Amino acid sequence: MRLVVACVLNLALFGSSLSVSALTISANSNIVEGRSAFLRSGLVTTQFDWSSLFSPGAHSHGVLRPRIDRSSIPITLPDGTTNTITGNLSIGNWVDGPGFDGLSGEAVADLAINGFDSFDLTFGRDQRSIGFALITGTGNVRSEVDLNGATFKFTALDASGLAIGSTNFSLAAGMVDQAWLTLTSPVPFRTIQVREIGVPRIQDQYFSNILASTAPVAVSVDHYRCYEIAPSTQLNKVIKLKDQFRVNEALVVKSKLLCAPVSKNGEPVSDLNGIHLEGYQLLEKPSLKSQPKVRLKNQFGTEETTVNEPVLLLVPTTKSTSH
Repeated sequence: MRLVVACVLNLALFGSSLSVSALTISANSNIVEGRSAFLRSGLVTTQFDWSSLFSPGAHSHGVLRPRIDRSSIPITLPDGTTNTITGNLSIGNWVDGPGFDGLSGEAVADLAINGFDSFDLTFGRDQRSIGFALITGTGNVRSEVDLNGATFKFTALDASGLAIGSTNFSLAAGMVDQAWLTLTSPVPFRTIQVREIGVPRIQDQYFSNILASTAPVAVSVDHYRCYEIAPSTQLNKVIKLKDQFRVNEALVVKSKLLCAPVSKNGEPVSDLNGIHLEGYQLLEKPSLKSQPKVRLKNQFGTEETTVNEPVLLLVPTTKSTSH
């Protein structure tokens, strides 16, 4: 997020800035291809391994059981981090096939939800990219199979529980439909909420193990328009800051601006009601040994300029309308 804030600071005084599209989804209907691409994307770790809940070799192809039904399941990783999934959970060998079998083709456990497919994945560490396989229209328990399809809403929350972005994905009705899904966010998240929306179905959607990747996440940007706010909040709080130009302490004096996502000349914008930025006045001792000369390039052209002393700290902020 530091890079985004630095870009915002350069442009905020001109009433325009950069914003992050906080959660995106990519889907590959070929699970093998999608999973392989994910495995090549960076250092990949398994965050939720459903078979770790059973003894090795517990499952056989075409057979659901053994099965675990719980409302909350913690999974401790080799590094000691504990992840947790909550919901009306049912873990067993619900479906066989690429993406759902083990690395050697053996039968392993998958995730299903009793009732509507709604659950929360909570990670012990910040994540930016996770991937998994999702399928409907088939399975090892024929009475649980339908061809109704499904639509899911995925919402990312940060460590404080603040929603930072959401996106939807649909599985088609009338057929076996499957995909490898990759969820990415330039803003670190700790929780992914999965909610079946539209007309929820009670059967027949299964999830593979949940993987995470350290792959760098591309940032898509919007413009911002910044407004003066009054009355401002007086803080007078000392904080430590580090960016590419300096490392020092600064005094956050008071709030000055609210910057809102904006569409310029009809260009698309990620979410007009998405993450805002609140600008706070900074007081710092002059500490730049030299004034760096930089070249800036954007939609309005290219300029060469000098970096002077900082004046604002921009903080990602949610906004609600008060009455």
